[in-house]
Amino acid sequence: MKPYVPLFQRPWTLPSSGRAIELLDAKPEQIDLVDMATMLAAAPRFNGSTASEDGVTISIAQHCVMAADILFARTGRRDMGAAGLAHDGHEYIVGDESTPKQKATGLALARVAKAEGLRLVDAQGAEVSLPGLYDRGMAALKDGLDAVIYPKFGLPWPLPADIHAAVKQVDRDLLVAEAARCLPEPPWTGGFPNDPPIDLDVFCEDGVYAPWPAARAAQEFIRRAALYAPDCALVKGLVDDMIRGERFGLLEEPEEDRRQEFAPA
Repeated sequence: MKPYVPLFQRPWTLPSSGRAIELLDAKPEQIDLVDMATMLAAAPRFNGSTASEDGVTISIAQHCVMAADILFARTGRRDMGAAGLAHDGHEYIVGDESTPKQKATGLALARVAKAEGLRLVDAQGAEVSLPGLYDRGMAALKDGLDAVIYPKFGLPWPLPADIHAAVKQVDRDLLVAEAARCLPEPPWTGGFPNDPPIDLDVFCEDGVYAPWPAARAAQEFIRRAALYAPDCALVKGLVDDMIRGERFGLLEEPEEDRRQEFAPA
């Protein structure tokens, strides 16, 4: 039997609900939809570089909602929509580790190792790339969290190959479209493509793509969870809490079932 180690001595984070999450050993009961929605709504895409004139940035929650809607539009499948919504869910726990930062951190580790005369080798004596090892470590951390998050949306983990491929594709498409639409023009030749793979305006109610305020982004995230994963444990638990008045200050004993209030518009 492994010796018991108190939670405060293990890697953990504490969302607003008070449900502490162990980063390397997350439990299903530690995952909360309101935590996920509100924290992703407060987390900016592209390190906050997409700020509009009023200072509002594209959030990870808005990005996930767009991914969900696009996947559902492309396939007509709710499980695809649910997978799109959940694909960056782990970032409410570990934050958005941007690709440039992740690459720079791996390279910085390699520089430190070289400066200190350190060399990492595998069991066969072959040198191990520190940037590659760091990337694998980050992937393992996210995979461990995804293994708990996706089933909470009614999805298997690992994802079926077709869903995994579709999510990867829409994530890449959105990366290009969001960057071309919202980031400043980069200094290198060519810049962003003039014809991104997705017309973002098509997937907006008013026909114009713009960053959502955090409150709206969180609300839209929860609505998509109810739309694309209506039977999942996260949605059922949240709606039951709302009906009892335990979340968002609703009445303790409402006169009628309020599930319709949280259905997508």
